[in-house]
Amino acid sequence: MAAMVMQDQTKLEIYVAREQAERVAAAIIESARTGEVGDGIVAILPVHRVFSVRTRADTIPNRPSQATLSDKSQSERPAHIEP
Repeated sequence: MAAMVMQDQTKLEIYVAREQAERVAAAIIESARTGEVGDGIVAILPVHRVFSVRTRADTIPNRPSQATLSDKSQSERPAHIEP
């Protein structure tokens, strides 16, 4: 049985506008591909909302908002974030 060698891994999270996602994914694949096992994956996932931990600011990608979690009603807050 061949010994399995564990490789160091790096995870990148890149947030871009929906219109740019395919182009950015293609650029990453072109740049990172070695043809060897373990080259990795690129996933395109939707991001509906983004919260700043420091300020609690709620932003929608590509549309900054001035609202914070404390400005929203209790029903609008994610259950795991306290005001």
